[in-house]
Amino acid sequence: MQTLSQRILVLGLSYLVSTSVFAQKILLEKVSYSAKLTFQAYGFPFKNLGSSFKNIGGAIGIDYAYNKARNLQQSFTLGYQSHRQHEAGYYINTQFFYRPHLFNILEPAVGLGIGRLITVANSRNAFYEIENNTWKKSKQQTQGHWQTPISLNLGFRTHLANGTMVTPFVGYDATPIIKYNHSFVALPYSQISVGTRINFLK
Repeated sequence: MQTLSQRILVLGLSYLVSTSVFAQKILLEKVSYSAKLTFQAYGFPFKNLGSSFKNIGGAIGIDYAYNKARNLQQSFTLGYQSHRQHEAGYYINTQFFYRPHLFNILEPAVGLGIGRLITVANSRNAFYEIENNTWKKSKQQTQGHWQTPISLNLGFRTHLANGTMVTPFVGYDATPIIKYNHSFVALPYSQISVGTRINFLK
């Protein structure tokens, strides 16, 4: 026969296992994963859209839903961008999204956030800075900048037989680079993206 301490131990382990399974289920319902291709261009929003496709990058991310309806979410994104005439960049950002669900298939979204961009100059177009009222090649060919991404997305939700929800999406980001150099306090650039979010509901 089990002693009282053994019974308490068994009950305690059973509680921990059941709590862990419950927590894992809740986490699965609230977390989704994303991957996307990005196409970037410098300029004001919705200008020079065609030139974006010359500059390819990519990003991966995690989204966390704050409510049961999953329409209030926060994203965490790690990405890379490459501009043929300027520099390469690595960025990490977080955004808060409102993603209403329409007709159980459409998922429009608007997002606002903040991020950090590290740019690396290429050999064809180095970074310059003002020294004694004259532009000279900078000693630092790697720069760090803050960003404030503003996003518009449209997703198409698909429920698979195994319980997984897949949401292909297209997006457009207007992302000013704060204090790019002495001449540009805020340098505008935009980014077109195509990708997929995946949520493992089971």
